[in-house]
Amino acid sequence: MYIQEKRRSVERAFYDNSWDSGLLAEARGGVLRTRVWRARFTGELQTSCALCGECDETLEHVIVGCPNITPPARTMSLPTALGFRIGGDVEREVIEVTKRPLEFWWQNWALGRRL
Repeated sequence: MYIQEKRRSVERAFYDNSWDSGLLAEARGGVLRTRVWRARFTGELQTSCALCGECDETLEHVIVGCPNITPPARTMSLPTALGFRIGGDVEREVIEVTKRPLEFWWQNWALGRRL
């Protein structure tokens, strides 16, 4: 997605060396460690979402689709949620909102904790 959506190289001020900024960088680069992504390397791994079980745990599902991740996304467009199709102050606000679900997902599942 990064290659498809990234139009030009500009400095991004929404990375602040925090956990959620690292997760955002992984998401924007298409390497967020979801179950579907990790299953490419481990054939026995279940791919269904650990938080809701409704569908595969993909990048899009984690950021804009899982009903059990809070706060919910403000947009249903993955490129918009990742800051590829907006600009200015709105971009920063949307990115900050996107970081919260990523952090929730990471803390409640990826680190081994369950709801």
